Amino acid sequence: MSMELAGFLFGSLMVGGLAYAYISHERWKTIRAVYARDGDRRRNALIWPSR
Repeated sequence: MSMELAGFLFGSLMVGGLAYAYISHERWKTIRAVYARDGDRRRNALIWPSR
């Protein structure tokens, strides 16, 4: 009985940890994409002035 409970707790912690890692990864990927686009726009503005 205690082994089943320990296995369930371990499995739950693993699933929770993987979900947290995936959400964190997606959040940082989105943040990097926004800043990369912003940086590209700034760089292009210096290379190709609007006027």
